[in-house]
Amino acid sequence: MPTEKRYQTTVVNWAKRHNWEVRKLKYEGRRGAFDWLFYKGRVALFMEMKQETGKLSKHQKVELECLKKQNMNWAVCYDSKEGVRILQMYDPELDYEI
Repeated sequence: MPTEKRYQTTVVNWAKRHNWEVRKLKYEGRRGAFDWLFYKGRVALFMEMKQETGKLSKHQKVELECLKKQNMNWAVCYDSKEGVRILQMYDPELDYEI
């Protein structure tokens, strides 16, 4: 099973090759930030990447409720293929290739 960091790198590199802008998120003085922000055109997507057995923390659940309240696009994924599929879902012109 690939490490979380390894599959994050796969998703981020794939996104960059397909013209997504990618930012690693970190909140100063606060917990719960989703791992990544992907954006392209008018689409912005907050993505949390977890290992297969990972779960959202209490703080991440609070952050997720904030994203939902603002009608933001968000996803939680558990492997690189799922991460890429989610990006494709938000940009149907992308070709699937890992």
